[in-house]
Amino acid sequence: MIIPISYFRQNLKIPKNTMINFDELNIHKKIKSIRELKKIKRKEIANQLNIDTRTYSYIESGDISLSIKRLCEICNVFKISIDELLNFSNNSINKTPNP
Repeated sequence: MIIPISYFRQNLKIPKNTMINFDELNIHKKIKSIRELKKIKRKEIANQLNIDTRTYSYIESGDISLSIKRLCEICNVFKISIDELLNFSNNSINKTPNP
């Protein structure tokens, strides 16, 4: 799935010439919170993303910048939309673990 950058600009109301910095959105904290709410182990997600557990830990700690592609892959693993991730609050996600 390819999501054009215009999607993020439109939904986040970001002016056209502005760079998108996912770090400012605390995406890594949201990813970690969602994983914990769904009671999924880091190793399980890392396996589904075809990366090692340490690399996935770096994603959750914010030590690795995420591409839009990787962000979409993570959302697919969690079975949530990009919108749900970007607008995440502790009460907004289904807490049922993925099968």
